[in-house]
Amino acid sequence: MANNQAHDTRGTSDNRLAQAVGLSVAARAAEVAGELAYIFSDDFASGDLTKTENGFTWGGGPRSGVAEAPNGPALGFTYLGAPIGEGGDQEKWSERRYQLGDRYKEVEFEFDWYLPDGTEPSITSAKYFHRLTPGSNGVPSSAGTNNKVLRLWGDNSLGNTYTTTMWRVGASIYADGPDGNSYFVTEWPRQGTGMGTKGPSARYFFDVNDYGRLLPMKIWTRLPTRYFESDVDSDGFIRVYKDGVLILDNPLNPYIAGTTDTSSFSTPFGWENGYLMGYSNSGFEEETRVFIDNFHVRGVKV
Repeated sequence: MANNQAHDTRGTSDNRLAQAVGLSVAARAAEVAGELAYIFSDDFASGDLTKTENGFTWGGGPRSGVAEAPNGPALGFTYLGAPIGEGGDQEKWSERRYQLGDRYKEVEFEFDWYLPDGTEPSITSAKYFHRLTPGSNGVPSSAGTNNKVLRLWGDNSLGNTYTTTMWRVGASIYADGPDGNSYFVTEWPRQGTGMGTKGPSARYFFDVNDYGRLLPMKIWTRLPTRYFESDVDSDGFIRVYKDGVLILDNPLNPYIAGTTDTSSFSTPFGWENGYLMGYSNSGFEEETRVFIDNFHVRGVKV
């Protein structure tokens, strides 16, 4: 849909926030200088996912597509409801794949996220309620409640030579207590470990004012130039903004202490593909719909 709500955080608000959290002068200057080049945008007003720009194309995905949202057409995701312990993977899965069309060492996604409050007259959906799951002792727990938000990876189709699983990056949310709210995490693998949460998380990510409105989000990530011996030294990162405010700034570093491979990459790796939303480990008690609108992608090619 057409954007009726200002949400571009690339200007002065980002600079102010970057200063507030102590980001480097070089990092602020790089963003202001506009080194990230435009790749793609979609407001979904066309009613379909046929738009392509600069090689970017939409792929497939279960229970997702352009749908009428409370503020007009948007990319919709439907999670089928089922009590805990009932239903299967299909009830928990909704995603939409994309292809960037080239290899990128830096990518920025901006979009408006809509999580229903359950009172919308124009859609049939329960309020977004991130439920806990029974722990091993029967006490409700946030363990295993991660719900995917975004994934980004490379493959071998455009010349990448490094192990794909080593270079996935993403973001997810976990249940944050019994009130249905969530906390936000960033994820990537390290040598010898699988994909999972790395670095600090953003607790109390949602509050009562976040449901039933367009929530401006930005996820910005840069590959490190090589393996580094410590997170502090890494020049890679993944940053998450909500409402123009930087809420996570984690160094992206696949190195594990004790390994010996800290060489520069002989063949530069680049991200190529990914998906939005995805598998919901927590599942939902009732059918729940989520929307993404005003979607923008910028990047730096390898």
